[in-house]
Amino acid sequence: MKNIIIAVFIITTGYVGIASAENVKTIKYFSSHIEEAKTMAKDCNVKEVECKNAKYAAWEASHKPKKIPESKPKSEPVKK
Repeated sequence: MKNIIIAVFIITTGYVGIASAENVKTIKYFSSHIEEAKTMAKDCNVKEVECKNAKYAAWEASHKPKKIPESKPKSEPVKK
């Protein structure tokens, strides 16, 4: 009985890990191909997961705050 439970746990963990890795891969892909993501988000003629990720990447691209360039702090003179 214990072996069956361990086998089911390992199979379930592997399946969830693979599904999660596929999800992350497509989000990263769409993040670097924003125009394709926006087009796919409008059409949605692909798998549901890819459509969801395209919509997320397109939304994230339009809602990301712009980076403010960092200014170097002025160093104070060393007192002797």
